[in-house]
Amino acid sequence: MATIDTSIEINASIDKVWDIISDLDAEPKFWKGTKETRIISRDGNGGSLLEANWDIKMGGLAGMFTGMIKKHIRSGTEQAIESIKKQAESS
Repeated sequence: MATIDTSIEINASIDKVWDIISDLDAEPKFWKGTKETRIISRDGNGGSLLEANWDIKMGGLAGMFTGMIKKHIRSGTEQAIESIKKQAESS
């Protein structure tokens, strides 16, 4: 099993971040192959912490390449949340 936890501080309001990540039509712009998104909390004072957590079980042949696959998913996730940060802080 591979667990990946990433987060990023975004200097924008929670509402602005929510507008970006809740726009399901724009989701492919940031995420490739996302199945579900969910908000855990909307409490805060203007800044936002965006977290992405993956819990992936790889079986069969993929299990032999868990480290390489985990690195690929982490890289894509970090790129996605950085893109969301840039859009939130620039608009």
